[in-house]
Amino acid sequence: MKTKCGFAVFFSALLLFACSGGAAAQDGNGFEGARHKTVRTMFGFGRQDVLDTYLSPLIYKGFDLRFVRDIRRSAARNGRIMLDNSFDIDASMPENKSGYREYALLFNWNYAVRYELLNRNGWRVECGGASDLAVGGLYNPHNGNNPASARASYSVDASFLAGYSFSIRQRRIDLEYKLDVPLLGAVFSPVYGLSYYEMFEKGSRDGVVRFASLHNRPSMKNRITADVRFDFLTLSFGYMWDVNQTSVNNLKTHYYTQSFLIGFKKYIWTR
Repeated sequence: MKTKCGFAVFFSALLLFACSGGAAAQDGNGFEGARHKTVRTMFGFGRQDVLDTYLSPLIYKGFDLRFVRDIRRSAARNGRIMLDNSFDIDASMPENKSGYREYALLFNWNYAVRYELLNRNGWRVECGGASDLAVGGLYNPHNGNNPASARASYSVDASFLAGYSFSIRQRRIDLEYKLDVPLLGAVFSPVYGLSYYEMFEKGSRDGVVRFASLHNRPSMKNRITADVRFDFLTLSFGYMWDVNQTSVNNLKTHYYTQSFLIGFKKYIWTR
């Protein structure tokens, strides 16, 4: 019960932060030739499927909470290079068939630079690359010697975005699909049979940082959003399918997450 209350307090604090950040938005009138920037804040809930063979050979499944904040702008006035800065916090409490529970937390930062290939008749298509950094961990209170497993990775991603805008009864709706696929980078992974005490106290750290690509880290993050504009507010609805998996050092991990998202979007004009 205390853990669930802690989750509620944590995400309530994020909500206050998001609302205070959005208060700086301004109306676009009078900003002729200005750059357009959007800030989207969303909260998600869903299910997560977790496997980390360093801690357990069993699959854990459970409730998942997510906070997502995107800041998107053009690199120059009337330019076709788009910058997308995204911050993501994911927390879950999955359990196995016997009712034993694990606790997972991940912080993810993604900075994408994409070129606008098409912007016509409501359609928008962008392609480019992204820099992605993730840090977190998984805790299993039922393991004696090795109760936790750290997560850390860096990757260069292929990034794709497609959007379509239309109106229903004079209400504008912006649909958007975004895909990020890690191409190459590095991941942290303990060596099979090696404890964290041996790694950090005895200095046995050979091989804990490995090169990662499609052969040992076939992952992707998909997100679909719909932004519905009202007179004083734009509501955002979305669905995220996040597949993150590794096969390194004779250990396998996977985090399969499906989240439903809801939030709001602000339009800001900057000179």
